[in-house]
Formats: sequence, C-alpha cells, structure tokens
Amino acid sequence: MMSGKSLTCEVIVATIIVTAFMPVGAAEPTKDADDLSGQTESLRDELKAYKCKVLWESYRDGNWDLWIMNADGSDKRNLTGTKDVDEMYPKASPDGTKVCFVADEGKGKDKARSVYVMNIDGTDRKLVAQKGRWPCWSHDGKTIAYMKSRPGPYTTDHAATKGMVFCDLATGKHASHVNEQLERILCTSWSPDRKWFVCTASGVMGHGFAIVAFQADGVRNVGLLASSQGAWQCRPDFAPDGKHIAYAKARGTGPKDKIFSIETASVDLNAPEPKLSDRREVVTAGWPIELYHADWSPDGKYIVYSRGPREMNRMKPQRAIIAIQAPGWNICVTDAGRSETWVALTTDGLSNKEPDWVWVK
Repeated sequence: MMSGKSLTCEVIVATIIVTAFMPVGAAEPTKDADDLSGQTESLRDELKAYKCKVLWESYRDGNWDLWIMNADGSDKRNLTGTKDVDEMYPKASPDGTKVCFVADEGKGKDKARSVYVMNIDGTDRKLVAQKGRWPCWSHDGKTIAYMKSRPGPYTTDHAATKGMVFCDLATGKHASHVNEQLERILCTSWSPDRKWFVCTASGVMGHGFAIVAFQADGVRNVGLLASSQGAWQCRPDFAPDGKHIAYAKARGTGPKDKIFSIETASVDLNAPEPKLSDRREVVTAGWPIELYHADWSPDGKYIVYSRGPREMNRMKPQRAIIAIQAPGWNICVTDAGRSETWVALTTDGLSNKEPDWVWVK
C-alpha cells in the first residue's frame, strides 16, 4: 500500500516531559461559558463503569497540553506539562498503548508544527515527522499516516497541507501516498480494512468544502457530503466497524435558525459508487453553541465531542481550528444509539477540544 519513495524516518527522542500525569488543580471557569443545560446525568453513571478513557487538548496557563480522564470525567491528568511547546490533536493507538499528536514549536519565523508519538502515560516521546499535520493510525497500530504541511511559514490554516505520507513505526521508514494530488485536506480517518480514508476537503480534488473518501493505495476519490450555503459537514471519523462515520454538521441560514449537530451515517465504500445512507442527528444545539470534533468509542456505543460558543466575528479564526483558543468549550459524550442523550465531562470551558477515546484493557 505504501507506494512512492521511501525515506529513513529519523526518530528523535524529545526532551523528557516536565510533568507526566500531573494531577489537575482547581481552575476558574471561563467567563465565556456555555450553560451546559439539557444533560442526561444517568449517562454519567453508565460511564463510571466504562473501560475507556478520553484524551483531549486544553489551553491553560498560556499553553496547550494534552490531558487524559476517565470516561465519566473523573481523574483528570496532564500528560505533557510543557511550557514552551503546544501539544494538540491527540489520537490514541487502537490498542490504547500510545498516542500520536501534533506539537507547535519555536517562535516567529522558526515556528513549525510537527507530528510526535509517545506512550499513553506521556513517556518515551519521539518525533515522527517535522512539518506534519493531521496524523491518524492504521487499524493494526503499526503505521501513522500524516499530511505534510504546505511549504512556507507557519500558519493555523487547517487546510495548509500538501501530500500524504505513511510512517512505519517499526522500521522508521516513510513512504509517500501514490496520489500526489492530495492537498488542502484535513482530519483524515483510516478505515479498519486500510482501504480508504475519509477527510474534509477544502476546495480540491474536484470538490468544494466537502466530506470526501479517497483510496489508501490508489488515486480514486469520492465526494460523500457536499456543503451548501448556510449548511456544512466536517471532520468525519470512522466507526470501529468501518460501516459508519460520525461528523459535525450545521444547518440553517442564519443565527436565528442555525442548528449544530453531531450526525452519524452508514457508509458503503465497497459499492460501485461509495455513498452514505441512514443519516441521523444524534445530538444538537442551537446558535451559538457549536458541536464539533466527534470521535467513536472503541465499541461504537458512544461518541465523544466538543461543545462551545462559536466565534461571533467571522473575520477571526473559528474556535474549532487547531491552535485557536476556544473559551467556553468543553468535552461531552453522547450515546450513539439514542437521541439528545449527553453529558459534559469538563465544565471549566478552558478551550477543551479534540477529544479521542483510549481503549483500556
């Protein structure tokens, strides 16, 4: 599958993490807070016995760090604790032993985003690729696929990508995707059978802003959901069975009737023309509360996501974007099989985003 020129991956052990598993201290809630009304507290009781944890990113004390907590929101711990590096976008390996993520390092013209991997307890941190974005795991946990950053200075533009690369963690070798036209795509998710990726495409590959599937070892791509004026879908994530995806959605033409949701759909990538069916809104919120960053639990029972007030000024970067502060945002869980059944795992509103489930054996 990994066609193209292979290069040796120079794996570098980074500076030892200052504080691994540092217990969370008391934090003042942000003034720009969501009231978090409408929760189903019985769901929290279910989650107390659930054998998974949740990773996420949070901006506290002037820095982005990666955190981990139990499925019901208890026992929050800082995994990174660095002061001069911003760690974001955590993705746990399928077996729950490791996490890959991006880190913004350096200042001014020397600032760059890179891809790292470390143990789930924050130890043994290693560089996967400099100037890389949007890492995701193969289902066997042996390979990390990532997008290369576009040439040029550092940017928070979420679609500043050009080219996909696979890194074999055992050999340290990199191999470019056979499709050299992969650019301006974000939030890739790799199917369990390793045949397809789903992603958000931003005006490329014959699509506008859309959810797109593309072959892992070929050049075919298929538009699954196209956005229209006032409505969009973004950030798809494969369910563990590879037959469903979850994603963020917005509908309505203006603030008065704008509804944000986490939606699921069946996906058939083996059909002559891959397509979605049985679309269903699982949880919704009215303007200005936005729902984003959906991620399936390992058994497909729950979806973890982020929730918070949308940036009102359209001239400013939206709060869902990596490295953009999101005051008022929190991590929530919804039951994928029921409607409007959710509970908040964080309540301080300290830019809590990009959640991901961790399998606990």
